[in-house]
Amino acid sequence: MTLVPRTTARSCVFALCTTVTLVVGCGPPAAKVKYEQIQKGMSLDAVESILGPASEENKRRVSTISAFQPVDVVWGEGNYGLVIIFKNEKVAEKRLYTQ
Repeated sequence: MTLVPRTTARSCVFALCTTVTLVVGCGPPAAKVKYEQIQKGMSLDAVESILGPASEENKRRVSTISAFQPVDVVWGEGNYGLVIIFKNEKVAEKRLYTQ
């Protein structure tokens, strides 16, 4: 049997608890709070200030294509996220998805 020093065991437990808190804390409840902050008519910059930066490709699509057709931009990954639909460079619609 291998003995693990108490400080190492405590560090491992702390690291595990911190990781679980971060993963759970960023899940659907956090996404829902951010989702509720997004309002129709907001610019991409305003949305990015809440959700973080969009990819350069999505920024280009919003600035060029959204004048002609709706452009959807997805924030999130895995089992949850937000889909923001831009028309004329402004939020036209939003969706919260969870799987």
